[in-house]
Amino acid sequence: MNKFKACVVCSILIAALTFVTVNAYAALTPGETYTVVMSKVNSNGSVTDVGSTTALADADGKISFSFSSVPTSPDTFFLVITVKDSLNEVVRRSFVPAPPENGTGQLGANDLSTTQTDMILETLFSAGTDDPIVVAYGLILTRTPGLIDSDIQNIAILGKLAIMNGFETSLTENGVSASQLQTFKEKIVYNQPNKDLSNFTALLKSAVDNPDQASDDMGKAAGMIADIFIDAAIAADIDLSLIQAAHDAAGDVVGTNSEAIVAFAAISDGTSSVIDAAMSSFFIRIGAVKVKTSYTNALNILDASDDQITSFNTAVQTLVTTMEELDKDYSQYFMNPLTMTDEIKTAMNNAYQTAFQTFQGAIADSDANIAQMRTNIVTALNAAYGSSMTVDDLADVGTYRDMDEAEINWPIPQVVAVNKIASIILAGGNLVYDRDAVATDYPVPDNMDWLNMGSGTRTDYEEMGMPASFAALMGMQEDVMIAEHTKWSLWEGGEPTREQQETAKLAYHDNMELITEGLSGTTDGSTPISGEVLKALVKMMEHPELN
Repeated sequence: MNKFKACVVCSILIAALTFVTVNAYAALTPGETYTVVMSKVNSNGSVTDVGSTTALADADGKISFSFSSVPTSPDTFFLVITVKDSLNEVVRRSFVPAPPENGTGQLGANDLSTTQTDMILETLFSAGTDDPIVVAYGLILTRTPGLIDSDIQNIAILGKLAIMNGFETSLTENGVSASQLQTFKEKIVYNQPNKDLSNFTALLKSAVDNPDQASDDMGKAAGMIADIFIDAAIAADIDLSLIQAAHDAAGDVVGTNSEAIVAFAAISDGTSSVIDAAMSSFFIRIGAVKVKTSYTNALNILDASDDQITSFNTAVQTLVTTMEELDKDYSQYFMNPLTMTDEIKTAMNNAYQTAFQTFQGAIADSDANIAQMRTNIVTALNAAYGSSMTVDDLADVGTYRDMDEAEINWPIPQVVAVNKIASIILAGGNLVYDRDAVATDYPVPDNMDWLNMGSGTRTDYEEMGMPASFAALMGMQEDVMIAEHTKWSLWEGGEPTREQQETAKLAYHDNMELITEGLSGTTDGSTPISGEVLKALVKMMEHPELN
């Protein structure tokens, strides 16, 4: 413990009743003195008290207090604040990530934070751990205040099994090292300036400080968990597709593990409906955050133009803002399980899907950039091969027709990738792609019988007379498309199980790795193209999607 090195916010406010909910906790009594106990969560999931103070409730039933000496991360992951009345009864409880040395933390406590903290402590103690992944998952599963004790106990069982037997097992079985997993956990706790659990608890404080926007803050906090997982994975250098597959593994445990099945069946109907809705929206949110992060990074690596980056980032920000608004709009239904009907769940999922479809349309590149790409191709090929190609020869390059036969410009990522190859060719470099390993391990699926003039086979672009580097790029793009259709075929028979989705995502991840391994080349005839650029080229050929 580092005395005077960190403090848990200079003004921690405990709210009077913030939400109108079933079985809500009573408001703090103005003028009454409360005891505030700070505890740390030990590595085995137990709790040790490390400090206490008193605070007088003001006229609004709020108390303010501070601690100047607290345990810090990474030695301690979490602190718990418990507020007791004169009868030593717990009236409020909240958790906060332990701040780093010389740092600060913020928290607020209300009836939802009390329920969440009770569930988190129950889960950690039963699992014998202080695992931050368990805590983050608990926040996804617990979005309703005032849960009955049996629901808390059963949700704790689900959280423990989903993470220990599902999420973490999936990661370690698919190549994530112990060091990477530990970094991932630490970054969930503290990862500034990126998102971490301190951002979540700061919104709890905002909800307490500003009752009029409390519901919005709580909805935004819930949606932020997806960002926290993705940012932590990037910091730990864990492939984002493995994170998505691990979440599927967690969901599969809930549906197949006998202990989890019994626990879920014992949860009250309203609460189980909210859990189902929370997990569904979380899967959509984490897919969107993955797209936002991975494509933005790849665009920068491949030297996208300023206006392309601006256009893409604008589309991303619109998507983020829309989803944050949806988090707020639907937060009220999580607060009261009785309102979370099947109709509301369907409307919520459709709203998130519509937001993402709008994003997909918004990232189509401009006519000017499509024209410039054609010019770049002509310039590169004429210089490298002495050809006399004109822009008119590429009139069909850069657009495609959608399901309604409307002509649509290529998305920005695809245009950026083609421009990158054109610049490499112009500089005397080349791109090489060996398709043999991919073709052997991943045949063309039945749902692509239209491929290559209806033959259902891979296209030999060099045989068609295409220059070698562009033939390599087009071959790689076709193999990415084959990998995507192989994964998408899983949905043709209806909604697949979480186990099936995990298997499909892991196979897709392996396919992408194999495609990347097949790429090589030089930037100028002698300098190898970096692995970072090759990986970004593959990413640019993927269709942005949520699964």
